[in-house]
Amino acid sequence: MMAAAQLTLASLVLYACLGERPCVAESGVDCPNLDWCLCNTTQHGPRVLCRAIGDTDKLAEEFSKLAGIEMDFLILDGVNITTLPPRYFENLTVKALYVKNTPLQFTEPDSFKGASILRTLYMGHNQLSAIPDGLEAVYGLKELRLPNNYIKSTDNLPPLRSVTDLDLSSNLIEKLNNTVLRTFTGLRRVWLGNNLISYLSRDFFSNVSHLEFIDLHNNFLTDISYSFYKLPHLTVSTNKFAFILRQPFCMRCFVNRTFMSCISVLGTLKRYASNKK
Repeated sequence: MMAAAQLTLASLVLYACLGERPCVAESGVDCPNLDWCLCNTTQHGPRVLCRAIGDTDKLAEEFSKLAGIEMDFLILDGVNITTLPPRYFENLTVKALYVKNTPLQFTEPDSFKGASILRTLYMGHNQLSAIPDGLEAVYGLKELRLPNNYIKSTDNLPPLRSVTDLDLSSNLIEKLNNTVLRTFTGLRRVWLGNNLISYLSRDFFSNVSHLEFIDLHNNFLTDISYSFYKLPHLTVSTNKFAFILRQPFCMRCFVNRTFMSCISVLGTLKRYASNKK
C-alpha cells in the first residue's frame, strides 16, 4: 500500500515539473487535507491531481476543500464523469485545468461559469463529440486543447479573442467553416492533424494575422497552394495532394527554415504519384 502511495506521489511530482517553468516544492501549507486527490505546493501555487476517482461525490467533496485556493493547475485524470454540470468549477480558482482519460461526453452552457482566471484548458482523450458548451465564459483563455476526441464540427466554437493556441488534432473533423476563426484575432498556433479534412477555402486563415504555425498532417487535402501561401510554418505531410505545389511556396519554406514541411509535402506527392501508376 505504501509503495503504491509513493508511486502515485511520484506521478504527481512528474506532472508538476512538466514544462519549462521551475518546479519548487515548498512546505505544503497551502494545500488542504485531501482524502482522494494529491496536492503539491510550488512557488506558482498548489498543483492538484485527482486520478481514477469513480465516485463523483468524493470528487465534489475534494472540490469543496479546494474552494478559495488559487491553484496553478488541477488535473482530473481518469475520473468517472460523463457530463460537466452547470457551474462545476465556480468555487475553484485555477489557472490550468486538465480533464483527460474520462468518459466525458457533454458540457452544459454554464459548466465553466466562474472559472474566469483559467488560462489553459486541456480536455484530451475523452468522449466529446462536439466543441464543449460554455467556453465563452472563460474569456481570458490562452490555450484550448481538445485532442483525441470525436469532434466532428467546429461550427460552435465561441469567439475567443485571447486564445493563442488551438489544438483540435486527432478528431473526426471533415469541414472547417470559413468564419470559425474570424474572432480568434490572437491565434498563433493551430493543430488540426489526424482529422478527415479534405478542403480549406483560400481565405480560411485570412483574418488571423499573427498565425505562425499550422499542423494539418494526415488529412485528405488535395490543394493548399492558396490557403497557406504566407504562413511561416506549415506541416502537411500524409495528405492527398494531386499536383506539385508552386515553386515560390517551397522557396518560402526554405527561407523560413521550415524545409521539413516541404520535404514532407514532396514525400506525400511521390507516394501519390506511385499509387496512380
